[in-house]
Amino acid sequence: GGDFNAVLDTDLDRSTPPLQGATSTKTAKKLVGWLDAWGLVDAWRLQHPATRDYSFYSGLHQVHTRIDRIVCTAGLARRVTHAEYL
Repeated sequence: GGDFNAVLDTDLDRSTPPLQGATSTKTAKKLVGWLDAWGLVDAWRLQHPATRDYSFYSGLHQVHTRIDRIVCTAGLARRVTHAEYL
């Protein structure tokens, strides 16, 4: 897990929508590819499939984002019974 500095789901992981015409960053695309290639999943998102919760606030952009994740294999994620941001 850690601070990946990338918003993977702009609908759920941002408090406000990105600017019109904005696309996923190269970092986010690379991260998704890396997670898929290694068979890793976001354990928190599996526990909270539609929840909006954030791990970072940018005063400059006035937006909350979820850029911190706990990733693990799908098999291990099935054993996760609780996940939350403090």
